[in-house]
Amino acid sequence: MTRNYTIAIVGGGASGIGLAAKMVESMPHGLSTAQVSIAIFDAQGLRGGNAYAPDVSSNLMNTLCGAVDRSFGGAFGIARWAAEHPDKWQSDVGGAELDADAYLPRPVVGKYLSGLACHASRAAAERGWRLDAIVDEVVDILPPATPDGDYCVQTAAGEAFRARFVYLAIGHLPRVRTEAWQLEDGYHHNAYPIARLAREIPTEASVGVIGTRLTAIDVALGLAAAGHTGRISCVSRQGRLPAVRADRGSYRFEKLEREDLIGQLADADQKLRLADVARMLGSEVEHAQGHPVELRDIIGEYRPAVDYYEDEIALARGRARPWQAVLYATNRNIDLLWHHLAEEDKKILVSSG
Repeated sequence: MTRNYTIAIVGGGASGIGLAAKMVESMPHGLSTAQVSIAIFDAQGLRGGNAYAPDVSSNLMNTLCGAVDRSFGGAFGIARWAAEHPDKWQSDVGGAELDADAYLPRPVVGKYLSGLACHASRAAAERGWRLDAIVDEVVDILPPATPDGDYCVQTAAGEAFRARFVYLAIGHLPRVRTEAWQLEDGYHHNAYPIARLAREIPTEASVGVIGTRLTAIDVALGLAAAGHTGRISCVSRQGRLPAVRADRGSYRFEKLEREDLIGQLADADQKLRLADVARMLGSEVEHAQGHPVELRDIIGEYRPAVDYYEDEIALARGRARPWQAVLYATNRNIDLLWHHLAEEDKKILVSSG
């Protein structure tokens, strides 16, 4: 039997749940929307996806709690959820209140996203809508047979669902193993969940981590917190560790405020290239710093990890860092930059993620 929905969302992570919640919250009332139905498909259920799955509490968000409060759920932000359900997060955070200036464990955000899905489902029911979770893997999507027809969403369990609109919110797909050594028992193709690594890797074993960015930090902190005593070595082409985030601060662009950017892009004869974006941001960083800035001035020379982070913490403590403030501010224009970016450069960004 085929089940019918107005909207199908493939993926029950932050994007899929957030999209459904925003639809329920913002779509106007009226006869034309009275029978709206939404299905969210995810083989793991609506728990926030891999990024926010249950795991060790040392896996932290890289954005302050206050900055993400309403980003997923609008009026039902994480602060409201925390006030209504203290039992669901206090043991992970170790405090009685949710601090807006804290970096939350990602599993706590996963619990919130599950709560947001339940909230959105109740809100939908109050409006006469349906918001259903389909715990199954989508294996194919067939296009409409006619211009005003429906898509057919097919699942691993052999079910078929019809939907007028389909949104993909599938996040990062699993990477394929391409080398023989990736099949060895001691190799872990995915670092998450860190709790699994801590269980499966002997505490005295030497561990090599390919990469030195945020995932590498999660691995090192998670293993250390679990009592790992063996040597942990992180290796990458550049050997650069993530910078410490300072206070967000506020920054008004010299030339890239949204209205100015809309005008510049509307007058452009061709699509933006990544080099163009780099020049734009470089000019704004120079304006924010008050003097010319080279990339090497930001990343510095190679130093041992402890020395590097002691300096980074000192630079970030109690103040904003101008170059970071520029990058934070760019978030409010990222949709415009992406829309006007050349297709080949979009592919570069997607493939490098």
